[in-house]
Amino acid sequence: MIDPISALGIATAAFNTIKKGFEVGRDLDSMYGDMGKWMGAVSDIDNIHKNSNNPSTFDKLFNLSLIHI
Repeated sequence: MIDPISALGIATAAFNTIKKGFEVGRDLDSMYGDMGKWMGAVSDIDNIHKNSNNPSTFDKLFNLSLIHI
């Protein structure tokens, strides 16, 4: 049989390990969210760049910023 002091030490170490695992999980979840936002912004910038190089007919007709004087 294990003595109560050792059992308490083992339980405390196990609890701290589990707690640290949850903290890491929260950090990873937050990181994935931030990466998703960043990738969305990169995609938006890429689409803006592609559309500026090849404007649609509507943009050519009605977007005055494309007219070069």
